[in-house]
Parts: sequence; structure tokens; C-alpha cells
Amino acid sequence: MKDIEEGTSFLSIFYELMESGAISIIRYTKRMLIQTYALAEKHKIAVYDATFLHLALETGLEFKSLDARLLRIFNSEAD
Repeated sequence: MKDIEEGTSFLSIFYELMESGAISIIRYTKRMLIQTYALAEKHKIAVYDATFLHLALETGLEFKSLDARLLRIFNSEAD
């Protein structure tokens, strides 16, 4: 219940972070979705995992995971 009561302040902070550019909202395009599915198929991984890999590759952000296989895939795709 505490989270619901404080929800408005959390939303305000979230909105300020978006406005400042600290958080970006990424809208997935059809092209991005096709590339994500191709990545999943190529490496025989879940689309869920491929989505995070693709976002990191697409945005140039650092990819962090405890899954060594996903890290290897990311590094091979990033080269």
C-alpha cells in the first residue's frame, strides 16, 4: 500500500528523469523486431534474451549479464 500512496512522487521523479534525458523510452520498430527474432534464431536463444542483446547492440549501451553464453553472444555480435 505504501508504494501506491507514494506512486505520484515516483512518477514525478520518473518523468523528470525522462525529461532530463537520463532515461530514454525506446519504441520498438518492425525492423528492430525482425532483427531481434533473427538474433534469437541465429543463436538459439529466447526472444526475451535476444531483446536485451539487441537493445544493447542498437543503442551502444553496455550489456551486463550473469549468463556467460549471452555475454559471449553479445561480444561476438558487437565485433
